[in-house]
Amino acid sequence: AFITRSPAVMADHASLLQSVQSDMKAILRYKLGWMFLDSLNRLKRFGILKFAKSTFGKGCQATAIHSHLGNTFNQFRSNFVEIDGKISIGNLCLDEVLSTPPLRSLTHVALATYSSRGKLAINLRCEAQKFSDDEANSFLELFVNRLVKSANE
Repeated sequence: AFITRSPAVMADHASLLQSVQSDMKAILRYKLGWMFLDSLNRLKRFGILKFAKSTFGKGCQATAIHSHLGNTFNQFRSNFVEIDGKISIGNLCLDEVLSTPPLRSLTHVALATYSSRGKLAINLRCEAQKFSDDEANSFLELFVNRLVKSANE
């Protein structure tokens, strides 16, 4: 929602609050939160959606997922006010972005890599029934070591 706001609206707390409130009213009134899922269900019903089985099936076919999100701040930075190198939204400052993909049925490991404010972030989520904390930490260490080795080659 903040991506579409002008820097002037972002800098003015009252304008920002009013514009967010207006958006939230429209989302609730017109039930826009369900629009994407409703569209996918309609496409599935008419046989148009070829990947419907993987989207709506009983479980995900992947046992591991790696999502690389790139530079998270570059995606929306131009519309935000920056103070001391930090993005400001109203009276709040955004220090960092954290993200981990969700674990779907039959998916045991989810990794997210992205950069934020000049730092590489790596977040790992493992299915607790399949991996102990030590195993998850070992996996993360192996992953990081391989990234470092690749960067140095």
